[in-house]
Order: sequence, then structure tokens, then C-alpha cells
Amino acid sequence: MWGVAPPLAMGAVLWTAAVLALPARRVTLVWANQDASCMDASTLAATVERTLGRAVFHGDAPVSATIVGSARSIDSGGYSAHISLLAVDGTKLLQRSLATEGDCRRLDESIAVVVSLMVDSLEEEASALVIPAGPTPPPAVLSAVERVAPAAGAPAHASAAIALGFGAGVSTGLLPTIAPLVAMRAEVGPIAFMPVALTLRAYAPSDARVEGAGGEFYAWSGELALCPTAKRGRMVRLGVCVGAGAGAIHGSPLGLLGEHSSDAPIVFAVAAPSAAVRVAGPLWLRAEAGLPFLLLREAWGFLDGNGDYVQAYRPGFIAPFVSIVAELRADP
Repeated sequence: MWGVAPPLAMGAVLWTAAVLALPARRVTLVWANQDASCMDASTLAATVERTLGRAVFHGDAPVSATIVGSARSIDSGGYSAHISLLAVDGTKLLQRSLATEGDCRRLDESIAVVVSLMVDSLEEEASALVIPAGPTPPPAVLSAVERVAPAAGAPAHASAAIALGFGAGVSTGLLPTIAPLVAMRAEVGPIAFMPVALTLRAYAPSDARVEGAGGEFYAWSGELALCPTAKRGRMVRLGVCVGAGAGAIHGSPLGLLGEHSSDAPIVFAVAAPSAAVRVAGPLWLRAEAGLPFLLLREAWGFLDGNGDYVQAYRPGFIAPFVSIVAELRADP
């Protein structure tokens, strides 16, 4: 009998090792790859199994959990990944987000680490159930997973897109001649509402004369507009702004005696289609062509030597402009 014991003991050890090598649990991987440069599901599964040294997503073992995730491009120019660990009944056990400003392949290693840690967290739970006499293990896996996201540089999600810009252009119809302008623009785009933009413009002086007499004019304006986006891509944005504004035209007399400077208000509605192209990172160049329709416009004039009224200038009903604005944009 003692001669049989060593072979039996060795067989028991080999049988136990073989059983432990088999996956006690199987995990389902549901991975959506929305960009060709990001890691696909088969590559992710192979990387995780190679890291853990065992089959995780293949085999005949019963399914114990599901890992659902995706990688996609984001408006800021980088890529993000969202990964969730679900129980068999669909309860969300863990959720992690990763992001990078560079190529999507920079996320591959971080995604594989997060998925591996999620799988290991299931094994930790299994060990706690097999040995009930031991203390409940601390959530070391959760803290490890938490440390992965900051390493990938995942930003906190903003509640609104914000853009600030400064630029220049030209305008006609508002002042007597084609006038250069400078523009300052701020836009806020709440997630649940279309973007709202505030734009301020200042127009360079130009003059109008009738028989040597007239005036020099300059103007400023401000407008508030709704700016729905027709195309929102990583490199190109197309949209239109529709709104209303007000301002003033300042006139100073030229070649006249006893006259004085004065200001006249303007009120207008405006429609302005635009196209924006990303230059680098958060820097965009935005081209805009606007059509302000002047609802309030006053005239300037003077009395000639015969006492007759002579109109020196009155703005047109339409005052088109074009401008290019350099913007710094932060998207949620």
C-alpha cells in the first residue's frame, strides 16, 4: 500500500494543477471600435489573455461577467475609451474612462491594463468565496484601476464647450467706404442646448463728402446669436449664427463750420454662416460671412449756403462683412 501512495499523490498534484489551469470563469467581451487606428476586439482579447497567462474570453466555462467598451475620437483632437464591467444580470460593477491627445494607439496598453484588472477583480471575488474563513480582501484592484485613468491623462468632462477668439475682417454698407474691422468673440455651448455666441466689432473710420463738406464716421456693434452646428468633426466645423445686435455710428464734421460730432444708434438682425478648421490642439481658425439687416439707421447731413439740407451719408439696409477669427476652443 505504501508503494502505491507516491504515485497517487503525484497524480493528485498533476490533476489539481490541470484543473487550476482551466478557466473557472469565462468573461464576455463586447468591444466597439469606432476608429480604424484604435485596437480592435480580437487584439484586445489576445493581449489580455497573454498578460494574465490564461484563457479568459474563450472556453466552455459559464459566463460570470461581461466587459463592454468602446474607443472613439473626441472633438478636442484626441481619443477616449469607456470601459464597463457588468454582472450577469446587467448590474454595472465598474466603469472607467481613458483619454489621450495623441494617436489612438497610445490608449492600447492602458485599455488592456484596465480590462486585465477588471478580470482579476472577478478572481479576487471568487477567492473570497472559496475561503470563507479568511477576511474579506481589501479593494486593492479598484485602487489599481483608479490609478490607470490619471496615467492616461483623462480630463474631467466639462459641462459646456467654450470658445474665445480675436480676429479681423472688412465690412461694407455700414460706413461710407469698405472699412476694416476687428472682432472679439466668445461662445458657450451647453450640452443640452445649442451654442450661444457674443461678438463685439469695431469698424475703422471712413469719410463721406459732398462738394468738399461732409463727415468722418466710425462704428462699433455687439450682437448675441444662436449658433447651431451643421457639421462637428475633429478637424472641421460648419455652422451658422442667427441673432440680433445693436451699436452706434459716430460722425465728426469735415469742412463745416459750427457743426459738432454726434452719435446715431443702429439696430440690426444678422445671419452669418461659418466654417472652422483646427490648426493645432485647441487652436481653430474660423471664417465667417455675415449679413446684418439694419432695422434702425439714421442719416447725417448739413445745410448748404442756400439753406438747403444736403444728406452726407446714411448706412445701407444691408451691411455685409467677412472676418477670420483665431479661436481657442475647449469641448466637453
